[in-house]
Amino acid sequence: MPISKKEIQRYWTEKEVQMQNIIKNRDWNALFSMDENDDFS
Repeated sequence: MPISKKEIQRYWTEKEVQMQNIIKNRDWNALFSMDENDDFS
C-alpha cells in the first residue's frame, strides 16, 4: 500500500523538527544516533 502524501509530509516535518532540536541543543549524540544517516551525509 503506497504511502499517502500527508504521511510523507508529516514524516519530513518530524525530521525537520528533530534536526532543529539537534542544532539548537548541539546534541551530537542524537545526531549520530539517527536511524537514517542520509539526512546529514
